[in-house]
Amino acid sequence: MRKLKPTTRLLSICSARQRPDLIMEMLKSFDETKSEISEMVIYIWNEDPKIKEYKKNLKGRNVIYGKARFMTEVMNYISTEVYPDVDYYQMINDDHYYLVKDWDKLMISPIEENNGWGISYCKGIDGRAYPNAEVVSGKIVRTLGYYIFPMFKQWGCEPYFKQLGEAMEAFYYIEGNIIDHRSVNWGYFEADTVYDFIYSEAERTNGYNAVKE
Repeated sequence: MRKLKPTTRLLSICSARQRPDLIMEMLKSFDETKSEISEMVIYIWNEDPKIKEYKKNLKGRNVIYGKARFMTEVMNYISTEVYPDVDYYQMINDDHYYLVKDWDKLMISPIEENNGWGISYCKGIDGRAYPNAEVVSGKIVRTLGYYIFPMFKQWGCEPYFKQLGEAMEAFYYIEGNIIDHRSVNWGYFEADTVYDFIYSEAERTNGYNAVKE
């Protein structure tokens, strides 16, 4: 675990699995577009079959190698135990791609205007995707005691953030092509074992049930 810089107000958290090359594209875009207020931490399973590639590619990065955890568990662990005092958190995937310089300042701006309460989000290229790449107020995390409702595992988080943000009347759409979600669904690459797991019947059923709760 690395100590965050004094200027860091937004912590992007990436739970990555079995994609040591794809994550490098996302990180390159992050490095080229973030401002001084942002940092990223990456979580990799110790048992990941491609851990050697990860350790080579991510040398010098802020990486936590730990036990097998679902994405929700990673987000809650890092935002409440490892780095519990950050102003804002972002859940990011290894298939996201940052497009706009200072996207972080754009995304926290409407939340700042609401006294630090709320959730902002993007919708990929030309608004084609579901809300994603959400930035969540640390005040929300500390009030609830978690970043994501713990019943979730991998699938269904977007409806959760939408329900929560709209209930608070603080769900802010950052218009424009800010962050692309270069996923299998948009034809960027072929389905792999990670995709198959996330969109499996069991995971989708769990996500639907969590949303109902």
